[in-house]
Amino acid sequence: MSKQIKYLSKGGVNLPMVFFSFIFVFINASSIAQEKITPIFPQENSDLIFTEGEEAVSTNFNKEPILNYGCSGLRTLQLSRTKGLQAGAPFYAEYVIYVEEGGTFEFWYGGTPPAPSDELLPSYTSPFRYQIDNGEPVSVYREDTEVAGEYTPSYYWVKAGELDLDGGEHLIRFEVTEKRRYDGRYYFYLDNFFLVRIKEGKRMVHPPLPEVFPEDLSDRSKDTHFLPIEDYIIKIRENPEDIESYIEISLVYSLLSDYLNAIKYLKRALILDKNNPRVLLLMAKNMIWKGDIQDGLYIYGELLKHNPDRLDIWMEAGKVAAWTGSYWDSLQFYKNGLKEFEDNLALLVNRGITYLWMGDTRKAEESFDQAYAIARDDVEKLLKLASIYEINGYPDRAITVYETAKNKFPSYLILYMRLVSLYISTGKEEQAEELYSEIEKTFIESEKLTRIVSIFQKKQSLKEEVIQSYKERLEESPDDLGLREILAQTYFWNNMHDRAIEEYHNILITHAFNAFSELQVDAMDVQSVLDRVKLCQWYFESLPAVLEREKEELADVLEFYKKARENQETYQAKVKEALEKGEEPPAYEGENPAFALAEAENNLENILSKINGEIEKAEEIINRYQVEIESEMESFISEEKIKRENFQAVVEEKGWKWDRRQFMGELQKVSANGLVLADFVLGKVYQVQGNLTEAENRLQRIEKGEEEFIQAKYALGETKLWQMKPEEAFEIFSFTELGGYAPHLPSLFDLKEKIDTGEAAVTIVLSEEPERDAEKVGESIEQILKQIEKSRKRAESDFKTINSILKDRMVRTIYRLEENTYLLRNELGDFYRNQGRPADAVQQFKRVLAIDPWDIDATFKLGKVYEWNGNWKRAQKNYQKVYNNDPTYENAAALYNKLAREHADSIATSAVFSLDNFRLEFSGSAEYKVALNSVLGLNFSYDHSMYRLYYPEEPLSARIHKFATGLPISLYFISLEITPFAGITAVSGILDDTVASAIDSSVTPFEFLKTTSFETFFGSGISFPLGNIFFIKGNYEYHRMEETYYPGKDAVFSHTIEADISTSLSRVNVPVLKDLSFRTYGKAGFLDDSNVLINASQELNFQTPVLQTPYTSIGIHGNVVLEHSTNKPEKDDYYSPEGNITLQGGLSGYSWIYFKEGSGLGINLRIFAGNYWQNLLAESSGESPQKNSFLLNGEMGIEFQKGNSTLFLSIQGSGSYLYNPPVNPQESPWQYWLAYLSFGYRGKLPHLLAP
Repeated sequence: MSKQIKYLSKGGVNLPMVFFSFIFVFINASSIAQEKITPIFPQENSDLIFTEGEEAVSTNFNKEPILNYGCSGLRTLQLSRTKGLQAGAPFYAEYVIYVEEGGTFEFWYGGTPPAPSDELLPSYTSPFRYQIDNGEPVSVYREDTEVAGEYTPSYYWVKAGELDLDGGEHLIRFEVTEKRRYDGRYYFYLDNFFLVRIKEGKRMVHPPLPEVFPEDLSDRSKDTHFLPIEDYIIKIRENPEDIESYIEISLVYSLLSDYLNAIKYLKRALILDKNNPRVLLLMAKNMIWKGDIQDGLYIYGELLKHNPDRLDIWMEAGKVAAWTGSYWDSLQFYKNGLKEFEDNLALLVNRGITYLWMGDTRKAEESFDQAYAIARDDVEKLLKLASIYEINGYPDRAITVYETAKNKFPSYLILYMRLVSLYISTGKEEQAEELYSEIEKTFIESEKLTRIVSIFQKKQSLKEEVIQSYKERLEESPDDLGLREILAQTYFWNNMHDRAIEEYHNILITHAFNAFSELQVDAMDVQSVLDRVKLCQWYFESLPAVLEREKEELADVLEFYKKARENQETYQAKVKEALEKGEEPPAYEGENPAFALAEAENNLENILSKINGEIEKAEEIINRYQVEIESEMESFISEEKIKRENFQAVVEEKGWKWDRRQFMGELQKVSANGLVLADFVLGKVYQVQGNLTEAENRLQRIEKGEEEFIQAKYALGETKLWQMKPEEAFEIFSFTELGGYAPHLPSLFDLKEKIDTGEAAVTIVLSEEPERDAEKVGESIEQILKQIEKSRKRAESDFKTINSILKDRMVRTIYRLEENTYLLRNELGDFYRNQGRPADAVQQFKRVLAIDPWDIDATFKLGKVYEWNGNWKRAQKNYQKVYNNDPTYENAAALYNKLAREHADSIATSAVFSLDNFRLEFSGSAEYKVALNSVLGLNFSYDHSMYRLYYPEEPLSARIHKFATGLPISLYFISLEITPFAGITAVSGILDDTVASAIDSSVTPFEFLKTTSFETFFGSGISFPLGNIFFIKGNYEYHRMEETYYPGKDAVFSHTIEADISTSLSRVNVPVLKDLSFRTYGKAGFLDDSNVLINASQELNFQTPVLQTPYTSIGIHGNVVLEHSTNKPEKDDYYSPEGNITLQGGLSGYSWIYFKEGSGLGINLRIFAGNYWQNLLAESSGESPQKNSFLLNGEMGIEFQKGNSTLFLSIQGSGSYLYNPPVNPQESPWQYWLAYLSFGYRGKLPHLLAP
């Protein structure tokens, strides 16, 4: 190698040789790569079709499969609900299977046996029915089945019948439509189902078989019906030594979720056989289900002590512990399990997952690497490893293992097939297609290969084909809401969560659109009146302006008439005068005055007739309004009064109120996503509530869309009419199809025509006094204007009255809409909850409970969401409500108790004794904290301290009492907590020698109070996280400096500000770094003597666990501290450092020894050493010389915890030793020393349900 390097360094590279060598290698590699290989085929069993329950194409049993280590595939489908679905829809699970060769098959499943049809027999589960290829449903009751034994608690092998199936694909659908009779709950578990071929009357059972499969399908020893509980009790009474009877009754109680009774009988069974593995397993499970986590885990431990060969229980115990947050218990189970099952892949991977959940990425990766190292050279182990990751919800890790295995073992066809399945399930269709191409390029063609791959491809496409068929059917029937709901559930089950939620919004908005469309049609009687009222109101508002214009025109015509008459009279006078003189009549200038007068009279008659016609038309419309509309209103009002009273009686019992903000907010959100049907509903709500501009905007959005909705067209026209835009309104109303939609439109057009084209009924002929005629018409105008104004006000008032009827109808429509969709909202709330969207989930569950306040399923789910979101008090209320209604429902009591313990009232007391080379201190404190709700709390504290200062020459003493109260405010929704506080300090002066000497005899209470001074202090604290790494705390306090409480010292007060930033790298996926944490601290005290005290520190901590049992961790720590003051006070009344710096590091160790029944002992040890520099920033006056000391600190803490109580003891010692001995031999080189002892008690006072 060295020669090669030397040769290359001299530049002796033969480039042509290198080039041709490269080409040669490339060509050979290409030819090698093109050689195809013979595949190793997966094992086949064409006589058995086995399908896991969690492989459903679509289901509404649950939102996700449940992990169960006793089940096949370790997962199962579980249906356990008290509430049904919208419109009585069934619970279902749909599957597609592929039958390679047709024939007769026995139909089996693993799950709960169905209930009997005989109503006299106990019913602890639901019956079901199945459907093949959309054929007639076949109902299955207990009488129709055969049971071949139980394989894990609550799961049995059940034969449901026989099927004749042709070769090819088939759709199998399980449906649950009936509740169990015991408590009205839908209850059915489906772990798997399988078809076994029957040939010539013989069951064809042969390898390969699934890992979990009946040992003997012919075994009927356990094929007995469940008994009534009373019969089990009788059996126990008659034979109390029969342990099987206790187990059977406990299984029934477990099915009924009555874990307390199940545990009661299992405890009796343990008296008979304390190490019975089946009883211990059932006891552990029921304890966990009940919520007694620690007791349940303890029983798992006892079970495994006597049955260490049960791998499934090691797995189950470890996973349950991890799920419940007991990570160290989980790790202990996996550790001990690995002792029994060395190099077991499942234990190693799940241990790694526990580390991941703990945030210990480094150890998680170590565990994963260890599992891979064991499996990497064995294809079967690699297959197992990948499936473990897949089952536990880590598909990306599974893909990595499969890809690595495929590259290492390219001849195993099963690796390609598993990868294709995983690619498709994770939405990586392109990679799946590429892998099909790779199969074609890799393997030698054969009939068997073609058959296996084509069948596999067909099976993989079946699920997508079913989904596509749903879509196609929906395109043909877009209003089929049941089908749309199935599609939504299919999307969610297949991890297309956003599309599922979008479909549910489609369903809900379609319901809303239909409801408001029906409201519009059903309310046409009301809207007919409203439209006429509004048209009349528009007329009444516009007519005064018309009459005023005509009035002005009348004045002008009258003036013209007067002038014409005057001209005529003047001319006639001149004619008369000429005739009297015998002269010719004078010629008139311009137009003949007689003709002009006649024209003026004609004009006057016309305008008076026109005005008279308007007046008569107005009178007719006013009369028509009074006769038609007001009579219709009376009937509306009387009918509506009865409906309103009946409706109020219904909703008052439930406390239902229309939450307009939430209702409109949801509609606006889905409208923004393009669902135009929401705009119609929004437009109608805005219209009815009087926001006509916004209503017009919403309805016009629909008009501008591709589809036309006659409902929206009418609503838009009506909105424009109500906006006093009749011309635009009637242009829309003229749309041909609206005539049949709104029957009142013809009469509305008639009224509009009357308003537009009405003519005078009588033509006015001028009397001898035309001015008087005009005056009368003027008076008529004034009278009609008064009538019009009165009618306008009446129309305005009537519109409000009638519209209030429409509003009431709308609210009733919304209530019915909520009634018809609340079960859909229950499902949508589940979707949101699974998606991690708590605020949206809360809104849905609230709307469910607004309609059905007694729905304990929604109440429980809402409690879970509140808990998850930090609103623990509301969560508790929901859990308590559930418990009060049904004490056995889910684990409501356990969840309530968990929160009760976490947020319990607490009490703490402590006593402290400390001694240093300056003073002696005795102090005690007591504190009580109460959480009023999720936002507010109250803190009360009392501290008593007595100091004895024996430096300098004259000793001084002080006794201080502090009373404080705080008001913690938790804004949990933004993770912010603010705690304002205030208090009183009482300083007893009785220890002052001057005061004491003035007292002649014993101290009276009055004298004690007289010698006590009182001062106030106040402030506020704040804390909040910044992401997952930083946690920030701040504090402000106005208080008196503690050292100035001594007699004879001047009182000095301070405005103190503190900031504390903690940084944890536990979530950083980098070894070593993840065990690091930092703390940055700063404090500034602004004193009223103009001094500023500064304290700043930086800490670094490395803490890592070293043992799991007992849990033990060690730490390495370092910190630097700066203490300084801006001014040196004239009097040495308080500690005023001048640039003191502490630099130290040390070690710590912590161990927690767990005892059973929730008790344990914690031990903490710390030792620090470092350097202490004093007066580094002091003025060089000699008064404060610089000093350098060695610093040593040691601390030991012990705490004993039992239940909610903790006793603690802490002992601490520290000292600083000068490097340079003092000049004065009387001074000790131990510049400072401290001895400290504290002990006390902390306790929580939880209020528990069924403790």
